[in-house]
Amino acid sequence: MILKFHGAIAFGDTGRVAEAEDALHGSVHIGGADVVYAIHEASFANPITIAIADERYSGPLAVELGYGYSEWTPVEDDALTVGPHNIIEVLNRYEAGQIVTMWAADEPFNTID
Repeated sequence: MILKFHGAIAFGDTGRVAEAEDALHGSVHIGGADVVYAIHEASFANPITIAIADERYSGPLAVELGYGYSEWTPVEDDALTVGPHNIIEVLNRYEAGQIVTMWAADEPFNTID
C-alpha cells in the first residue's frame, strides 16, 4: 500500500481532546489529511518507508493515536516512528502553511510521480 500526502502542513492537538470548534485533532495534517490517523488506519505491513522531500526513513512502524479525557487531562500524545526516527519531529521542522509532500509505503514506490 502507498499513501501520498501533499499540501499545506498544519499542526494540531497531539492529545486529540481540544474542544474548540476550529481545533485540529491530530498532531500533523498535510493537505487537510490527518497523517497519524491515516497511517494508523492503513494497517501497513512492516517494514515501512516514509519519504519526505529528499529524505527516506525505513524500518518497523510504530503508530499510536493520542487520547485523553478532556482538554485539561490529555493522557497520551500522537506517536509516529519508523525505526529510530520520530516522524512527527521531522515534520515539525516545517513551518505551518508550507507545502509538503510525504509518502508512506510498505512496497516500492517512486517519489517522482
